[in-house]
Amino acid sequence: MELCFDVPNYSDVDIEFQRVINAGAKPVYKPTTESYGMRICYVADPEGNLIEICSGNDDIYHVE
Repeated sequence: MELCFDVPNYSDVDIEFQRVINAGAKPVYKPTTESYGMRICYVADPEGNLIEICSGNDDIYHVE
């Protein structure tokens, strides 16, 4: 099984990656900005389920 969580911006990918690692998830693929513009990472939960955390929104484009 794979779950995917889309977070608001690039920095949130890094923040959530570290948060779930600290909570016991195993790192599978560290946060990386891919050539197609998405920032993604993968972790595995204690039961081995693959979890993707991603964002297509770079912080420089964030408008409030």
